[in-house]
Amino acid sequence: MKPLNKKRPFSSLIIDIPTINENDLVDQLTTHSGSSLLLGMFSANEIRKVLEKVGILSALREKGIDDFIIKIHPIEDFDQVLKIYSQKTDKAHQLAEVRLKEGCLSQPAKSSINPDISQSHILSIEWMMMQNPFKEFSPHHPGLPGQDHPGLGQARKVLKLIIAYCRLKNLDGVVNFPEYYHNAFLYREVFKFYDPCKEAEFRAVLRDISHLSLAEMSWAVNTGCIVNMQNNSTYDWVSDIQIFPLNENLQQYFQSAAYLETYNTTFSDSRFIVDEEKFKNIKNQPQTP
Repeated sequence: MKPLNKKRPFSSLIIDIPTINENDLVDQLTTHSGSSLLLGMFSANEIRKVLEKVGILSALREKGIDDFIIKIHPIEDFDQVLKIYSQKTDKAHQLAEVRLKEGCLSQPAKSSINPDISQSHILSIEWMMMQNPFKEFSPHHPGLPGQDHPGLGQARKVLKLIIAYCRLKNLDGVVNFPEYYHNAFLYREVFKFYDPCKEAEFRAVLRDISHLSLAEMSWAVNTGCIVNMQNNSTYDWVSDIQIFPLNENLQQYFQSAAYLETYNTTFSDSRFIVDEEKFKNIKNQPQTP
């Protein structure tokens, strides 16, 4: 998924990331939280201890990956990005890169979708990459769009850590913006699109092309091989905001009659098929993630 700007409009919501003020600047300079602590709380050593405790590092050692180097790099406005390497701190040895930011959900002034969720305090997954740089793709484990290397198989554990942090901070939810169809697929068990029409569209595509593997699904969507039968046009993946709701207000929104009615109607009316001939030709060509 692409990194998000500090304030980026979606079709339904906006994420407002607070701008640092003079007092914050002085505080972060004196406490070093801006340059050395992820989310203003966690040092690289503390992150290592947590990753050991939940079994992530031991799982990687079982794959032959060790000698972990954990770095927290400051970026704009005392924002940080977490990078994890094995052996050396270069791209060829990079295992993970994560950028998280706290912010508030709000809606455009003209929107009246659900004013009750306005200003929900959330954690935004602005960027997350996990890979095994020492392993190549194979016919049995093909790459997905956007991937340079196979994954590490630790996404569920990392997501549990993110959710645990949100509960610790009493945040209202976790927000994700899936760049590719397979990103939304991997988050689908606990995340839902805020827009019920987008959620229905995503689920309808999954329903109608479920005979394909995940890699085939993602490449079919990414290469324009899915046809929207409602208007006989090529289906283009346009992402939107996904939310894992943690507070009652957000949870009730996704269970509301208005959300479910819109979802059910759109889901029932949507039909998608694979352009088999086009997809066959594309599958015979080498794919560039």
